[in-house]
Amino acid sequence: MLFSNEINEQLCIEEIDIVDPKHIKFIVGKSGSNLKQIRDQTHATIHVVGESDSDSGNQRNSKSSTPQLSQTGSATFIRIEGAKDSVKRAKEELLVLVKKLENEVS
Repeated sequence: MLFSNEINEQLCIEEIDIVDPKHIKFIVGKSGSNLKQIRDQTHATIHVVGESDSDSGNQRNSKSSTPQLSQTGSATFIRIEGAKDSVKRAKEELLVLVKKLENEVS
């Protein structure tokens, strides 16, 4: 049985700030396809968290694997949770996608 210290050493949470909320729909993809692909490849849990979610905590605690947007449709960051290696790989994939979107708009 793992103790809480050992579990904490194996789990990781990272967040990626989204500068332009308009990019969220491209990051998520049609019906969540982009996030689903990254989630399937890395086995990390990915949540899109919006401004209105910060008070309620509903999106942050959700067990759903479906990408989630706030009720206003705007998001401020993406939270990635899971094993350290999974989170690292998912973050790298998401950062590539975010950078690509930023370069296309610029």
